[in-house]
Amino acid sequence: MGHIQTTASIKRGLILFTLSLCLGSAWAESSLLQRSPFLPQESNRPAETTPPPASTQQSQIQFKGVFALNDEVRFNLFDSSENKGSWIRMNDTFSGAKVIDFDESSRSIDVEIDGSITRFSLIEGSDKPLTVAPNIVGPRRPTITDNNSPRRAVSRRRIVPPSR
Repeated sequence: MGHIQTTASIKRGLILFTLSLCLGSAWAESSLLQRSPFLPQESNRPAETTPPPASTQQSQIQFKGVFALNDEVRFNLFDSSENKGSWIRMNDTFSGAKVIDFDESSRSIDVEIDGSITRFSLIEGSDKPLTVAPNIVGPRRPTITDNNSPRRAVSRRRIVPPSR
């Protein structure tokens, strides 16, 4: 009888210990986020989530391209606030913008954003070349030049004989 009570009390103790660990870790995590020395002071304030005004959202959408394949026309819209773009069909939606009309002669589209309709013209490309990040390479490997052809560099080769 004493053995059964001991086992039951051990089980009860383990359950209480596990429960206290779970609750303690949740409390420690929330308090650590509030008093972390690594986060800026502004991060302790709750974030305000207000949608941007319609005019701001309209200025963030750009019409970057159009293509037609067979009878399907797609439009390339780019959202500069999210730095994302997508090819969408007529009456599809991207970042809250829905393409409702396309004028081929003026190369512009009518887009509905939050109930208001705005006309976007196709952004013209520029001839300016893209800037490319420099190629950062580690130290160069030593090379041996061949006497027969001074222009061609031959890398060193290691010959490993087969084991017997």
